[in-house]
Amino acid sequence: MKIKIILTMALFLAAGSVYGQTKAKRATGRQPAKTAASKPAATKAIGAVINFNGGEDVKQIAVDSKNVYVAMRYTKRMVAIDKTTGKLKSIEAGHEVSSVAVAADKCYYYVDREGIFRYDAATGASEGPLFGFTPEDWYAPLDMYASQNGRYLVCGEALIDIEEGHIVSVPGRGVAVNNLGGVYMTSPEAYYAPLDGNSYQVSRVGTSVRSLYIDSDSDNVYYCMDQGMGVTPTVPQPGVGVQKVSPSFQTDSNYALFMTRDDEGNFVVTTNFGGIGFGGKSIEDPFRMEEKVNTGVKNQWGTELFFSGGDNVIAPDGQGNLIFGDSAYACVFIYNPKGINGYSELKGKAVRFE
Repeated sequence: MKIKIILTMALFLAAGSVYGQTKAKRATGRQPAKTAASKPAATKAIGAVINFNGGEDVKQIAVDSKNVYVAMRYTKRMVAIDKTTGKLKSIEAGHEVSSVAVAADKCYYYVDREGIFRYDAATGASEGPLFGFTPEDWYAPLDMYASQNGRYLVCGEALIDIEEGHIVSVPGRGVAVNNLGGVYMTSPEAYYAPLDGNSYQVSRVGTSVRSLYIDSDSDNVYYCMDQGMGVTPTVPQPGVGVQKVSPSFQTDSNYALFMTRDDEGNFVVTTNFGGIGFGGKSIEDPFRMEEKVNTGVKNQWGTELFFSGGDNVIAPDGQGNLIFGDSAYACVFIYNPKGINGYSELKGKAVRFE
């Protein structure tokens, strides 16, 4: 009897042990609640491409606090690109819109055979012609430039004081104007005309100036010439003229055609053979040359679109991006290697705007 009781108790304990182990296994065998898999960080879009109609080759770019403005050849419109959304708008005109400039955050554009108009970015309306300006040649497309302080415009052979509303004639077609109303001209040598004085030559005979850049950071003017880059103070000294400088990208066969600074104050140049040069804050800093700048944007055939050097225009947009305008093809590139800021509907895309 005693043996039976012991066996019974052993069986009971064993059964309880098995039950307990099974219960423990069930408890520990439950799968933890599933969590959403973390997604890899999205790659930032570094480029956007806008294609216009054939023949609408980009001529000038200007930027205010709201838009990027594009003036093109052989078309009766100017295009505004919203810097926040990337929305595109045509600003129609009766004749070719041959140039655009921004002064004191206001957009001015020149319409052939009509004159200068002002576009209001807030209302989307234009007014003009302004300043009583009559072009000296009704059929010649004119370039227009603004001083950095927003007081002066130069358009063809006319210097316009926006604050006073009057026009002063200059002895040649202006390609830039400084904050004192001094006008720079090229034909193809460089000349300077002070606001209240006679003009004088600042580059030697035989030089061919492609473009120039008034650099407020250094109080210098840089001249992009076929014979190499030159520099003068903002007000060139009579009889002294352009002094040669030799940035690292420059060779006998490779020279700058256009230059600017980006929003961080670094020099950017386009060159005739070497592509795009990205420099530092001093013209003496080394330039990193890129034969072509890839945008990360592909066309319908899967080919990545890129921008190269040449006689093209560049402008910083005030929010960290560079705007490249192609003077031989009807397109604009928006580029930022750190990821495009703004242009929410455009970034990472190639679009056509007819």
